[in-house]
Amino acid sequence: MSENQSLNYRHLFLKLNKYAQTQFTGRLNIKIDNTAYWGIYFNSGSIIWAKGGIHPVRRWLRQLEICGCEIAIPQGMTTKELLSSSHECWDYFALAIFTHDKQITPDQAQSIVQGTIIEILFDIVYSLAQLPSNNISQVQMFKKQEASPCRKDLLLRTATCSAEEAQKQTFQLWQKWVISGFTKYSPNLGIIVNQEELQAKKLYSLANYLSAIEKDEKTLRDLAIENEKPVLSIMRTLHRYLNQGLISFKEVPDLWQSVQKAQTEPLSWNQSQLNSKTSDYHTSHETLGEVSQFQSSSPRTLSTPLSGWRKHVGRQSQPEEEGIKINVMEKLVAEETNRQMKAYPPSITKDVRKLDVITFALNQVPPLYASSEEGIAYQTQIAKDTHEKDIKMAVQQAIATVRRNPFRNTTPIQSKEQNSH
Repeated sequence: MSENQSLNYRHLFLKLNKYAQTQFTGRLNIKIDNTAYWGIYFNSGSIIWAKGGIHPVRRWLRQLEICGCEIAIPQGMTTKELLSSSHECWDYFALAIFTHDKQITPDQAQSIVQGTIIEILFDIVYSLAQLPSNNISQVQMFKKQEASPCRKDLLLRTATCSAEEAQKQTFQLWQKWVISGFTKYSPNLGIIVNQEELQAKKLYSLANYLSAIEKDEKTLRDLAIENEKPVLSIMRTLHRYLNQGLISFKEVPDLWQSVQKAQTEPLSWNQSQLNSKTSDYHTSHETLGEVSQFQSSSPRTLSTPLSGWRKHVGRQSQPEEEGIKINVMEKLVAEETNRQMKAYPPSITKDVRKLDVITFALNQVPPLYASSEEGIAYQTQIAKDTHEKDIKMAVQQAIATVRRNPFRNTTPIQSKEQNSH
């Protein structure tokens, strides 16, 4: 670790330790060289949450998946709806609501809180390491007394992370990253595939696999969760491909922006759109004793779309030797169902249960199973080449059938275990 990185690293954790020792309650704001912003929340000296960075939605969904919870991004929500939150942290508010409703356990909440804090602290340390000199004037840190991620009566009192533990875990992760020689690369990067080089070397399966990653705009962190491996392991593998000229790295948008860009204007974190209230961030020198004024507001936060998000039971563990197998037809049929139902006016589809349409259509087309990333890419291409018309016709027939009797009396399956009954 260079002296520059060490100085910047120390500067960050001196602040965290200071606020822990003084039993601070509020938000520590961190802004680096006009390019990045984060907020770290304390309650009586313990860190309870963190926000900011370029991928808040990806981070939120990753942390949910790590502890066995899956929440789907709502379809059709506009940028205006997502930017109209009355809470400082839409994700913490959602976590609080789900925990109080016992949809998320206290242990899961603790995992999400700690994972979020460590991930953000790592990103701050990484950004500090990119500074061209050890001039700490490029880093603005100041506090906002009594600031809270959501209503104080909803705070999760037991889901916290001590500054000491946060520092320890972040330092260990960063040290491994530095030793591996990856200080120039963020784990939030995606990839660009060099198809010509892959084809020239006849690495066709690898080309399909990497192309799927590029198309889905998956980050290193996303791949780590998907493959249940440390992000450092993913980076080591991709770095070999980078050295061989098979890929390059690129920045990718947040997950919501990527999914919704065809439906609404993408969210932007650039300076021109940071026009929310600034009074919350303008604090006197006497109060802070550090930075007299913060000249720009934080990025506008996303609201909590609780009514549109789906809560699923955590993934069932499977014996390691069996692995995971999927029917690629399920995704293709679901996508075709979404396309066709959007073509109908709401008055026709309001009582049509989408799951019934998908299930009916799946029974009309052949299953195509895969147990590897290469298999998924191959089977998906087969489905598109030979079954595209069959999928469209099956969905059309399914919609017509379900529309004829949308209110039929059915009992939804509550868990996968019901299959054996």
